[in-house]
Amino acid sequence: MPGIIKSIYPEANQAPSQFCRYFFRGEQATGDIENKVGSGALAIKNAGFLDATLWANPGYATVGGASANYCTLAASTHDLTLAAQNSLVIALRVKKVVATLPAAEQYILAGYNPGTNNGGIIVSCRADGAARIYCNATDNTTINVTSAANTICNGSVANERSIVVIVPREGGSAFMVVDALTETSSSAASMVGKSITSGRDMRIGAPLAGGAIDAYQIAALSAYQVPVDGASLNRRLISDWAMRNPGTPMPDWVFA
Repeated sequence: MPGIIKSIYPEANQAPSQFCRYFFRGEQATGDIENKVGSGALAIKNAGFLDATLWANPGYATVGGASANYCTLAASTHDLTLAAQNSLVIALRVKKVVATLPAAEQYILAGYNPGTNNGGIIVSCRADGAARIYCNATDNTTINVTSAANTICNGSVANERSIVVIVPREGGSAFMVVDALTETSSSAASMVGKSITSGRDMRIGAPLAGGAIDAYQIAALSAYQVPVDGASLNRRLISDWAMRNPGTPMPDWVFA
């Protein structure tokens, strides 16, 4: 079925999403990570980060595994506007290359450095194998939402996971949905009216403070600014689209 849909609705004829800030499919063989949002910047390989490492696993960008193995995304592309205007939707597919649990929490995607600067998001793998996303305002107000333990890995198995996070503009609860099945939530009330715009580059594959994390395979990394209340978003529909259609940005009707 995906092949039939592709032939009827080729990618070049799909209307671009007005809500998508960036979409990194991660299916290349060489070069910086391509952004499928036409006006968005590429995620630029760090000096010394070899194509043979970044593109070692077809269908994924493989980051981490050494302190130099990360890509940088310019603030002009990754900075998100929450405040009172938009709810945020973050989606990605992630698989840890080695199934061992990390010795400590590892920042897979980092838009700020806690304790040093403010504003942005972090996606992490916790020491218990859980996935977590932090949303940090410029005044250092922070919320997070975390999956169950052993989600990304459990010490013996590393599964590919489809992760969707929704941070509502109106407060209420932030949600994380894993594989369009399991859902966790936490309060987002403290983020109402807050700005998370940092003007700072983001790293994919390393914390901003430097140092190495374990290697992770990343695909379909994307972010959306949706000008509706989070309570109006259909989490089941959004997470199901992300799970079933990892090669394509979510069309606007998914958020209707």
